[in-house]
Amino acid sequence: MTKNGHLLIILIFSLFLAIKASFILAAENRPNFDITLILDHSYSMFQYKDGRMHEAKIAAINFIDRLDPAYSRVALIRFSDNSEINKQLGTPFVEIKNKIDSYHLDYFSQFTNLQRAIEKAKEELTSVRARPNAKKLAILLSDGNINRPKLNGRENISYAHTQTLQEADIAKEKGVVIHTIAVGGDKADRELLVAIANRTGGNNYIATSPIDLIPIYEHIANNLTNSSRGGGGSVYIIKNSSSPTPVPIPVSIDKSGAKNVNKKNNYYEMSNRAIGAINEVGQEKDIDKINQDQLEDKNDSQKALLIETYLFNYLGNSTAMIIAALIAVHIIWFFGINRKKSL
Repeated sequence: MTKNGHLLIILIFSLFLAIKASFILAAENRPNFDITLILDHSYSMFQYKDGRMHEAKIAAINFIDRLDPAYSRVALIRFSDNSEINKQLGTPFVEIKNKIDSYHLDYFSQFTNLQRAIEKAKEELTSVRARPNAKKLAILLSDGNINRPKLNGRENISYAHTQTLQEADIAKEKGVVIHTIAVGGDKADRELLVAIANRTGGNNYIATSPIDLIPIYEHIANNLTNSSRGGGGSVYIIKNSSSPTPVPIPVSIDKSGAKNVNKKNNYYEMSNRAIGAINEVGQEKDIDKINQDQLEDKNDSQKALLIETYLFNYLGNSTAMIIAALIAVHIIWFFGINRKKSL
């Protein structure tokens, strides 16, 4: 083999190592996520015959199926009067999915205490099981009627809301982003859920029907990276499950969109007009364009990921085999020539 042949083999081998190193570096830069799914297990989730708990379970399981266990860990919390961790942060996901599927009306299903739900999620996301380099994310689903905790043994809705928002502030200080999901029509405490998401840098989603929960969870799964970069602060109203991408409505929690103001807690109840702003024709046109751009970006990202995966898993291995074979032939040839010369 000539000198040029030697150089060609060295060049090919160096190129292979560079490509392999780039894939490894890209994998190392991919963010890790510690995610807590918080599901409302109050009596109302089972009382109404619209299938909200059934759809919530399906949507949550579908969300888990979209996660990569190499980068994501999941915990499961249910809440009513109190809250409890059903599955601690970790994998495999099959155990978490089985637990969600087993949810049914039982002794635990009573009233609604969001403060305890957020507190339990914060505890789990800052526990010894949480990874220091992982993004902390909670996804909170509720059908509203927030009436716990009590004030001096008596039900006080204003107090319950205040305590919940204070807990959200603590979660934010711990680096926890909370996405909130309202299901159950007008009975859901939409204003409170908007405020929780807004304070922690998350998004709020409003499902006009329980069947809209699947696209909501899909949207969260497809935008995990944006969530970790603080890309929240929007309200999404999903009108029907046939829409693949929820419609974002940038909402600023301020006096202009409020009907009641609690200055002490910086909490504003959004008016129905502010929440329903999606009906404005001009805004819908702008949003359609945004959604189309987002969909195209998503498709491009998915294509790039598929190509990268194929090159890494298949072409990478094939190239390694080819290069190894060439090197082996080169070594055999080299020692063969030297042996002839020695003879």
